[in-house]
Amino acid sequence: MSLHPGSGQMKRIEFIGAPLTHARTPTILNPILEAEKADLRVVCRETDERQLPAYFAAVRQDQDVIGLVVTTPLKRAIRAHLDQRTDLVRLTGSSNCVRFDEGVAIGANFDGVGLALALIQAGLSPAGRTILLCGCGGAGAAIACALAAFEGVSLSIHDPEQATTADFVRRLRAFAPAALVAAVAQPSGAFDILINASPVGMKPDDPLAIPGPLVERAGAVVDIVAAPATRLRSLALAQGKTVVAGQAMVRAQALLLRRFLCSRAMSEAETMRDEGVTGIPGWPEPHPAR
Repeated sequence: MSLHPGSGQMKRIEFIGAPLTHARTPTILNPILEAEKADLRVVCRETDERQLPAYFAAVRQDQDVIGLVVTTPLKRAIRAHLDQRTDLVRLTGSSNCVRFDEGVAIGANFDGVGLALALIQAGLSPAGRTILLCGCGGAGAAIACALAAFEGVSLSIHDPEQATTADFVRRLRAFAPAALVAAVAQPSGAFDILINASPVGMKPDDPLAIPGPLVERAGAVVDIVAAPATRLRSLALAQGKTVVAGQAMVRAQALLLRRFLCSRAMSEAETMRDEGVTGIPGWPEPHPAR
């Protein structure tokens, strides 16, 4: 499904979710596609969970749509509509992109890769760090998988859905048996890195996503919420912390999303090799299953 410049027909990648007011992927990917003179553009299609079944049934028949980039709140819901899933999608139960191969919908997830690359680019390699991850939903689970693959990492995961989180942690330990991973009901203590992977902070009146005392004792704060500003980031910046925002995660995974959607790669690992990305250890090899 590789696309070549000058093919004469404009293809689309549809960016779906709701709301899309803070969408960053189209503004990052479209200039790249334009510079390459590729006959392909990313187009926003605001879609919620109620609309998803009818939307998906229609879009997979549209020959001009090569695939989807998926954001909140559809990363888990989209899984029910996939024909094939990477090992990572099977482990996390979520997908942030879907490629259509002659009508077959193949789901992958690059959120974790994107966050890990963003950390490395900020001088915060997860190796040997103590990390608190708040939020274990669609993006959070993928981030946990990426972090757990780094040597010497100590990862605590907090989410209000404690039973679901505990079950995920058991499966994650099987994926990365050397990692120190735990589900925590009430996080406390000092962490090298705090990560907010929950949706808290998307609305201006949302509370602080991570308690102030934890922020005060942390070395760095990551907030993947796409809003231009959040209370968490403002507090961390005011305290002089190293801050990594969600835009960095989106930028880091943009070329991987493009590579997967415009190729025949069957896994995140294969996509990273094709794109020449290194530094993310222990990624699952391709074993797509129905």
